[in-house]
Amino acid sequence: MRKDFYVYFHKDQQGSIFYVGKGTKDRAWSKDRHLVWERYVSDRLNGQFNVEIHRDGLTEPEAEELEDELISEYGAQLINWINPGRNFDFSALEKYHQLRDANRKYISETKCLEKTDTDESVKRYRAALNAMREYESMTLERGLVAEMGVGPDWGDPNILNRLTICLVALGRVKEAIDEAERYFSEFPSALNLTMGRQIDARIQKLKLKEMKENTSSKYSRSLRSS
Repeated sequence: MRKDFYVYFHKDQQGSIFYVGKGTKDRAWSKDRHLVWERYVSDRLNGQFNVEIHRDGLTEPEAEELEDELISEYGAQLINWINPGRNFDFSALEKYHQLRDANRKYISETKCLEKTDTDESVKRYRAALNAMREYESMTLERGLVAEMGVGPDWGDPNILNRLTICLVALGRVKEAIDEAERYFSEFPSALNLTMGRQIDARIQKLKLKEMKENTSSKYSRSLRSS
């Protein structure tokens, strides 16, 4: 087997290890990393870090085994995403999943009401959004990785999707626009999801239509007053 793998450390200027990795060639010096690494190096280290090759001449399985051992050893001080040293609050995680599952069931039940009682569906979707905001704000982890504030922050755009569809069906376009703008300001990563982009495209069309209608209305009033 090829023995061109190595295990490396990333260290701050004081020599403290903050990342353990494995690779070949120039991987240890690459800055193409996950967002936690990028934010830590940018915000905490002003972009400065040192690379140390801990051991080279390894096969890939040997490098993986050594990497795992070192991550376990230094876990609490590392920003590795896959890291047994991360300090999760497992009781909070359990509660989070319970609340999320109950809310998803509530959303599914609400979808069945849309055709028969759209107004009630709007109320229920807004309640589901508020419930989602509560469990998404829960603290599920402490420690260095959590301090970087990087993680999934897309919420549940399916709720917004159903809510805006119902609002538009009721002719309450401005409310749909306001709900979408608030949601994307709170959960910006949702815009990177297919559903988020679809909602945003729909909202942008509504905003353009509303702007044209307002312009036309102002022009008509101007003509009448002249």
